Amino acid sequence: MEKWSGKVAVVTGASVGIGAAVAEQLVGHGVKVVGCGRNLENLKEFASTLEKDAVKKIKAPGCFKPFKCDVSKEDEVLALFDFVKSEFGALHICINNAGLGVASPLLSGKTEDFRLQTDVNVIGLLVVTREAVKVYTFTELLLHSSYKSNIKGQEKTILVLLKKYNYAFCVSDLINFLIIFF
Repeated sequence: MEKWSGKVAVVTGASVGIGAAVAEQLVGHGVKVVGCGRNLENLKEFASTLEKDAVKKIKAPGCFKPFKCDVSKEDEVLALFDFVKSEFGALHICINNAGLGVASPLLSGKTEDFRLQTDVNVIGLLVVTREAVKVYTFTELLLHSSYKSNIKGQEKTILVLLKKYNYAFCVSDLINFLIIFF
């Protein structure tokens, strides 16, 4: 992790759960994290907690910058990456973690629930990924996207490691672990 110290990361869904845990670990390893989520107050509270803990634990120069961004709203995603470009001039890591699950059965569910879940978990993931790749300016970008499907709680993780001329794509779904090198 030392090679990531001083680098810049975006973590979506950073105010709670997995996103918060990942952001905390990245900051602890010296990464400059732009943490985004729909609730700016939760992000600011999390940033305050990290600062207090950092004084006790962290020796690396990491930091956490809260940023309000609902990944289902393209204009907010564009604003997020404009902020990253203006504040840091580069992006090295994107943890595309934002996601939600709506308990809405297929046969009796509401269309707006399906649309919300699709807008966050699919369209949001794609737009964040597209904009992250546009911003990255160095030869290496670690892009990690995770989402949960509603099929029996199955969790899947997609890990993409991009380099200037070659890249690796890795998919894991609790049982199977597949790595394809291009």
